[in-house]
Amino acid sequence: MKRRHFLLLPGVMAMAWNQALANVETPSIGFVHPGSRQENHALLVAFHDGLSALGWTDGSNLSVIDRRAEERIEALPAIVKELIGSGATILVTAGTPATLAATRANATIPIVLVGVDDPVSLGLVDTLMQPGGNVTGLSLSSSEVIAERLELLRQLVPGLHRLAVIVRDDPGSIKNCRTFAVMPSVWGSRR
Repeated sequence: MKRRHFLLLPGVMAMAWNQALANVETPSIGFVHPGSRQENHALLVAFHDGLSALGWTDGSNLSVIDRRAEERIEALPAIVKELIGSGATILVTAGTPATLAATRANATIPIVLVGVDDPVSLGLVDTLMQPGGNVTGLSLSSSEVIAERLELLRQLVPGLHRLAVIVRDDPGSIKNCRTFAVMPSVWGSRR
C-alpha cells in the first residue's frame, strides 16, 4: 500500500460510514487543498482509489468536488464557502490552512482532515483518540509523536547538538518547531 493510500484510508473510511451520508441520495464531497492540481494530483488519485475500494464512484453514487487554492492560502475561506454553498455533505481538507478555513466556516458539516500538524494544539479536535465535534482524520505529526522521533534521533546520534528543520508555511508545523526548540526533555539543558 502506498503511503498516500495509507494516509487517506482512515478519512475515507470515516466518511463512508458517517451517518450524514445515510439520508442523502447522492452524497457530495468537497475536497479542498491549498496547492495546485499538478502538486496534489497523486493525493486526489489516491482518494478516488480509496473511495472505489469501498464501493463509491464519483459520478455514479457520489460526487467529488475538487477545489484548490493554487498556492493562494487567502483564497481558502471563499473556496470552503463555495463548497458548503454547493451542498457538500462532507469536506475533506488537505493541510492545516484548508482545515482551519473549513472549521472557521462551519461547525456542522463533517470535516475529514489529512496532513494536519497537531490538530489538538491547534484546537481542531479535543484529543486524537476522541476528536469530538465535526472534525476527524489522521495526523502523524502530533507533539507527542514528534517528541518521540526527536528522542530517537538523539539516541541514534549521541553527539547531536544542533538540528536544522525546514518547514512549509503551515501554522501547525511552525508551532511544533517553536515548541521543540525550547523543550528540555529533548535537548537537555542546552538550547
